[in-house]
Amino acid sequence: MGILLLTACGGQQSLTGSVVASDSFDVALVLPLTGKAAQVGHDFLRAVELKHKELNSTVVLHIDDTRTIPAEAITITRRILDTQDIDLIVALQAQVSMPLLAVADQYDIPLLSTLTTLPASEFSRRSDNAFLVWPIPEDQLEKTAQFMKARNYTPAATLTVFDEFGNTMATMLESYFDGEIIQEEVFEIAELDYRTSLMKIRELNPDVLYVIGYPPHLINILRQRKELGMTHIPVVSTIHIQSDFVKQEAGLDLFEDVFAVVPIAFINNNQDNFFDRYRTTFDVEPDFLAPFGHDVMLILDELSKEPKNLKETIFALDFEGMNGQMTFNKHGEVRMPLVIADAKDNSVVYT
Repeated sequence: MGILLLTACGGQQSLTGSVVASDSFDVALVLPLTGKAAQVGHDFLRAVELKHKELNSTVVLHIDDTRTIPAEAITITRRILDTQDIDLIVALQAQVSMPLLAVADQYDIPLLSTLTTLPASEFSRRSDNAFLVWPIPEDQLEKTAQFMKARNYTPAATLTVFDEFGNTMATMLESYFDGEIIQEEVFEIAELDYRTSLMKIRELNPDVLYVIGYPPHLINILRQRKELGMTHIPVVSTIHIQSDFVKQEAGLDLFEDVFAVVPIAFINNNQDNFFDRYRTTFDVEPDFLAPFGHDVMLILDELSKEPKNLKETIFALDFEGMNGQMTFNKHGEVRMPLVIADAKDNSVVYT
């Protein structure tokens, strides 16, 4: 699609220099297009591309690859901001969005983030430039703790990735979960063998295992859980474990007693047959970030019609997206009702 621009290396002017002004609505779209999160990055981008074309949108997208490396994300975003007349930044992932918020504040440009789970005080409520199209961790963990209590899951163990996402969810779980957490295991982001941690957890035989990780981690955790004879211990996780990529790679036979907290609109939501058109256009199945790509593009298109006083325009948004009614609260967060779903078949098990 010719309307999508991939930024090149180089850079024309520094922050203190002048940038040629543009009458168009320009967005820096910085995504993980290679590396461990490339699958989710492309899932999001394909949805953005398709919706952009369907809307015949005039938004100009300047796309570049973060590789899920914070330093790389900062470098490429600064390069885009220094060489283009950018109105807004869109980013994925907590480990990228958190450092980019400082860049957004320096340039005084709104940052719209998704797939970002950080304490509200550390991101969405930290800056007037932060806007979030993703459930805040407080809402996810409240629903998770309610589900565990309803199922009488106590004691619990945790197995979480050692980064901003994993640390946030593991630490905050303690504030919401009434039961006892008897074992806390962490793993490095490049690690794919969790047998030692899982065997420690198996020895303690908790009622539930709370897992946080990215699709490659989750695939191996589910495989090794079965290898070690631990499928009797239910797993509770986030929307990441609902990924079609995880299901295809791991196989549905590994999803017994596996649950995820998800936006209610994620369950069987195919607004205006968008998923069907996605499959036809790209010849791949849409995954869990496709609805967010769809909705972010709707937001960008609406903003392009009223680009002045951009933050006020964001707060005034009110329309239906794939994730439900799209409105921002006073903190710049889109609120979306959450449910607990059976990760095997996407059926709702707790509301």
